[in-house]
Amino acid sequence: MNPRMVPTIVPETRGGNRVDIPLGLNYYIPSGALAGHRLAVEMALPVVQDPSGPQLETDWILTAEWQKVF
Repeated sequence: MNPRMVPTIVPETRGGNRVDIPLGLNYYIPSGALAGHRLAVEMALPVVQDPSGPQLETDWILTAEWQKVF
């Protein structure tokens, strides 16, 4: 099998650099039935992207979390 048929198998075509600017919100619930829980939402936008090969660029990233604080 020719390894050049799969671009991700060649180390030179993987990786790269990216710089994101994130903005997030956290909401801590101090009392009640959900006491000790935290809700978090973060959105990040890339400002610099330099992929090292045939990779897709990122338009935006959205992360939503529900955490329990012990």
